[in-house]
Amino acid sequence: MRHQGINHQSMGHSNKLVVFNLIRIRGPITRTELAQVSGLSKAAISSSVNKLLDRKLIKESKHEGYEEVGRKPHLLSINPQAGYFVSIDIGFRETFFSITNLGNQRVAKHKTDTPQNWNQILDLLIKNIKETSRWSDVPYEKIKGVSIGIPGVVNEDGVVSYVPKLGNSQKFPLKKKLSSEIELPLLLENNDNLATLGESSVQYGDYPNLVYISFHRDGIGSGIVIEGSLYRGAANHAGEIGWLVTDRNSLKGKRRDNQGFLESHITAPAITKKCRDLLEKRESDDPLLNEVKSIQEVDAKTIFRNYRTSSVANQIIQEWVKDVATSLVAVSSILDPDLIILGGEIIESAKPIFPELTELLDNHTQRTPKIEVSTNYLDNVLQGGAQICFENLDTLIWEEEAPSRRNMNF
Repeated sequence: MRHQGINHQSMGHSNKLVVFNLIRIRGPITRTELAQVSGLSKAAISSSVNKLLDRKLIKESKHEGYEEVGRKPHLLSINPQAGYFVSIDIGFRETFFSITNLGNQRVAKHKTDTPQNWNQILDLLIKNIKETSRWSDVPYEKIKGVSIGIPGVVNEDGVVSYVPKLGNSQKFPLKKKLSSEIELPLLLENNDNLATLGESSVQYGDYPNLVYISFHRDGIGSGIVIEGSLYRGAANHAGEIGWLVTDRNSLKGKRRDNQGFLESHITAPAITKKCRDLLEKRESDDPLLNEVKSIQEVDAKTIFRNYRTSSVANQIIQEWVKDVATSLVAVSSILDPDLIILGGEIIESAKPIFPELTELLDNHTQRTPKIEVSTNYLDNVLQGGAQICFENLDTLIWEEEAPSRRNMNF
């Protein structure tokens, strides 16, 4: 594959980015190899390499394995310590921070409880971004950019517009408020979109069309990749799978609790509540109660574990399977993805019933996509955050050609 650059003085910046990304992805690599794969002239390669060396973004070393006669060429590789990115995953209960170096290696990770209002979350973000040296060996001065995963809808201007389980305000200008305190480029994105990028970049890069569906403890969301690019929709609401309706009898009136139909039926809190309600109505004992001291101790893991022996658990899980299968059939029929990845705590518990789920999918789709279970769901948002930083290297690391960091928009 040839990476096309432009041999023109005014496009030196573009050439430099082409060369930098080739070194990052293919390095260690020689100047001659760079010219071959980029299509750039030797002069353009030399100019770009020299600028990158001056900035200490790359480093060079002798090609010790070179066996041909003549002077050994130099190998070019990324200088991992030249810059770092902070990735943040705001969860409903916990917030995770990580730092990735320019070589795409994680060097630190930190977690804390998530406050329940946005002003407190803002303070938490500012504190942990400015004080990276407190929870890592990386000083704030070396941070080049920050990605933030939001558990809901975030608009292009960085306004958090829909997060039903955090705070009272649904129109919180998070990016604007952060930018007044932190002079770093800020990339705000829905956390399921970042999780999808994380899955794609780490393990499923060979699938240009995929859907990631995350079954959180408290919610459900998804991200969509079409032809290798993240699809966000007209107003950044694409992937809000929790609003799918799988029962036509429920299409009455209007939902008033800021929660979609599917989310209100298949999340861990939803099936736990339904199970507890059924147990309280039953006059006879159910085997499920042999595992717990009281009905209030029943949780999603207990329900899935006992769905073959408990009639109550079986009823709940059979409904869960049908709801999930119906939503997967809809996703498959409309998007025709190569792959659907299922992740989250509840999916781990649901693994024993996957044959029933996949059978329904096979029976009701014209073309059944491959179904995989994420092995990376605890980390994929942070990995996706790092990935989106690398996708925006053009504006994150070329300080001498970029406008004031404070005014950058992503």
